[in-house]
Amino acid sequence: MNAFILNLLIGLFGMLCGGVLMVLLFRAQRALRRKELAKEKELLHKRGEVQVYLLLNKKINEILMKREINVNDYIQLDAFDDCFISIDDLVYLRSFAAQNFFYLPTYMMEEFFKNIQVRQMVVPDAAIHQMGGYAYKGGRVVMESFSERLVNLIEDRRNEISELEEALDEPVV
Repeated sequence: MNAFILNLLIGLFGMLCGGVLMVLLFRAQRALRRKELAKEKELLHKRGEVQVYLLLNKKINEILMKREINVNDYIQLDAFDDCFISIDDLVYLRSFAAQNFFYLPTYMMEEFFKNIQVRQMVVPDAAIHQMGGYAYKGGRVVMESFSERLVNLIEDRRNEISELEEALDEPVV
């Protein structure tokens, strides 16, 4: 009878140890999965940032490529540093910044709009309506430097993405 009880106790102890071991392994597996999901979520966020930066940089470059011919009738844009931004483009930039505030650094966008606004040429309202936009003295320099900052941010985010992808590809030991 003692042997039977001893075997029963050993069996129960084995089952208890196995159950505790399974719970610990399950929790460890769950923690590893959470870390992996957090890395994947961060990777998706970084990719979204890159897409937003690329779209904004594309629009900035489109604006820089435009050199309105009709503007010369109302305002003399002598210097190469002067630029013209149509009202539609300015509204697009502001709404794009507002819609994508989650990805865009707020300080950078505020600084850009502040710097470009300071350079706005004073023109009668009638001329603004006829031109369809605003002229900025030295605005090209501000826009180009902003574009360069975006390109640097894109490169930084791409490097971070490649590091995250490498970290995700490494086997967990």
